[in-house]
Amino acid sequence: MVAKIYEVANAGAVKKVLEAEDKKDPKTGKWIANEFKLQGYKFQDAASLGISKSVSYLYISASDEFFKKHEKILVDAGAKALKGKEFEEVKKKFESAEEGAVEGMGSIFG
Repeated sequence: MVAKIYEVANAGAVKKVLEAEDKKDPKTGKWIANEFKLQGYKFQDAASLGISKSVSYLYISASDEFFKKHEKILVDAGAKALKGKEFEEVKKKFESAEEGAVEGMGSIFG
């Protein structure tokens, strides 16, 4: 599994891709599932992660094949893949937010 994080300035367009309904192929009649819903993702605004930017971040952990097949759709909708130091910093923010949520659940049920 590979984790990728995207910076999203236009949340509406990217959310439209992420939340699209499954659709029926008119030629075959088979249903085509929204792979983003099946894979799962985290979508948060920068402020909720403690980052002072007017953007949102999309975190997806998936196989290389998933990204080869679907990444272009996100980029076309306006998502920008993070790399290097910025990727590592935002990844740490996502991980610490998740750890905090787990700890909070532990105190409730602990």
